[in-house]
Formats: sequence, structure tokens, C-alpha cells
Amino acid sequence: MLLLPIQNMTSLEDMKPLRGYKPLTIIKASILKIPSTPELLLLSANLNYQAKRIIDSEINCKRGLCVDSYMYKAIDIMKIIDDYENKHISYKEMRAIKKKFGVSRL
Repeated sequence: MLLLPIQNMTSLEDMKPLRGYKPLTIIKASILKIPSTPELLLLSANLNYQAKRIIDSEINCKRGLCVDSYMYKAIDIMKIIDDYENKHISYKEMRAIKKKFGVSRL
């Protein structure tokens, strides 16, 4: 199972890229074309992982961005998840975030 490697993780240093993971269910949350909560959680986690890699000097920031940009965008996505009934983003916006921050390469 894909989740076994992260099941017993005890520290952030053990964290690996979250690639290959899909939402646990393929059933859409609504008839709207908006990402589900697990997809947004995955995006937020990947943004935080990119920020960690930048802080550890494993990668460089994309032009015009800094570590704060990655972390603030992850926080913004978490705020959307907290108020999912009233706030949402579209798949188009989600793809734009992935492209802007280079998360789609993970």
C-alpha cells in the first residue's frame, strides 16, 4: 500500500515527496468542478515540502518567489479547506498554483 512508508514517520526530516498519492475516493464532492479536500490537502503539503527544501538549500526559489510565498499559499489553501462550504478554488486555479510554484514536478 502506498501509505505504509509514511505511516510511522516521526519527524519532518524523514518526509519524502508526496508524489503518486491520489485522493482515497474518486467520488466527486459535488457536481461543481472544484477540487476535493484531499486534493487541496495534498497541494498544501507539497507547498510546505517545497518550502522545506528551499530552507534546506536543496532547491532554489522560482524567480519572483521566496519561502514565505510558498508557506503563505499553503496557509491560504488550508483556510479554504477550513471554510470549504463557502470558499473554493477551481481546478484551473489549482493548476495555476501548481505551475507557478513548481509543485507539478513532484
